[in-house]
Amino acid sequence: MRRKAHFSFIGFVLVLLTFPFFATEAPTYGAEVNFPSPPAVSAEEVLEVLPAPRVVDMWITAYSSSVDETDSTPHITALGTRTRDGIAATNMLPFGTLVRVPDLFGDKVFVIEDRMHPRKKWVLDIWMGSKEEAKQFGSHLTKVEILKKG
Repeated sequence: MRRKAHFSFIGFVLVLLTFPFFATEAPTYGAEVNFPSPPAVSAEEVLEVLPAPRVVDMWITAYSSSVDETDSTPHITALGTRTRDGIAATNMLPFGTLVRVPDLFGDKVFVIEDRMHPRKKWVLDIWMGSKEEAKQFGSHLTKVEILKKG
C-alpha cells in the first residue's frame, strides 16, 4: 500500500533546529548583509504548526523614512498608511499582523504595514524616526512573537 507524502512535524523541527543561524558581529550600516537562507518551509507552514503566540527566530533590522532606504514616497508604507512609531516591514507575514520582539522592545507591539526587498526572507524591519536611530540599532537575531495574523 502506498503512503501519502505529508509534512512531517518532526522533520520541520529538525530543519529549524539545524538551521544555520551563526551570529557574528553586527554589520556596519549600509554594508551588504548576507542573511542565511530560510529553511525549506514556507511562512504559512511555520504559522500552522507553532502554538499561539507563535514564536520564530528572525533577523531584526531598522529603517527610516528616507529615499535612499525606501522609494520615492518614503513616508507612505506599502499598505498606503503613513509611517509612524510601531510600524514594521517583512515579507513573511500578511499586512495587519501584530508582532512583538520581547528581547529588544519588551511588551511593545508592532503592526506589519510595510514590505522589504524580495530577497529579504526571515527579516523584520522596524521603522524608526531617524536614520541615526536606525544606524545605531544595527541588526539582531532574536525571537519574534506573532500575536495575531492579519
